[in-house]
Amino acid sequence: MQFHEKLARLTEDRIKTVLSKRAGLPAMAISNCLAKKQMPSAETAFRIARALGVSLAWLCDPHANWPPVRTADPDAAVEAAAGPAWAA
Repeated sequence: MQFHEKLARLTEDRIKTVLSKRAGLPAMAISNCLAKKQMPSAETAFRIARALGVSLAWLCDPHANWPPVRTADPDAAVEAAAGPAWAA
């Protein structure tokens, strides 16, 4: 499942401009991601994942299917994207 497909499913019942603003992006950012069907920049993808409360890794991984990996803590999206912490 591609980024734009996951985004469409996650936002089907939401107002895209409100969600874009919640993510700190221009009002049409999410609609543009859906229309272009392309992977956005890392920063934009991170902001969208955080606003939706899903893992950045899940949102960007085309092999990760439904259901989404949800995160209650917005910072957990960063940790999930970073992968496991390795001890020195």
